Amino acid sequence: MIGLAVIGLLTLTALPRITGIADRAQVKSARTVTYNHLAGARVAAQHGGRLVVFKVAGGQVWSEAQPRLVPAGLSTWDTLGPVTDLAGQYRVNVFSTIDSIVFDPHGLGTGTGKILLSRGVAVDSVVVAGLGSVVR
Repeated sequence: MIGLAVIGLLTLTALPRITGIADRAQVKSARTVTYNHLAGARVAAQHGGRLVVFKVAGGQVWSEAQPRLVPAGLSTWDTLGPVTDLAGQYRVNVFSTIDSIVFDPHGLGTGTGKILLSRGVAVDSVVVAGLGSVVR
């Protein structure tokens, strides 16, 4: 019984650390996905010679390009890659000072801002600086 009590106390003291490690890992993964979406949007604009818009809304990130390469319905935009639900997939809170960054065919972005990702005590961000350059 004493052994079980000791194991129980050790588990209770280690649980917050384990939770913190998991929170930091999820926030880091969400940051990496966000950074990759931004970098992909910039590259798609340069290589495709199209206008590409990186968007953040409702805990989701995605990119759209115009003009549309394959006509479908009434939309004039192509969605590039999957829409990633950061809030659902990584269970992080997403706060953003921007709702979109527009990359021209030269890869230059308009606007600056910060995308803040948090879960528990873990916080990280992706900063979009002048001309659309991305800082981790």
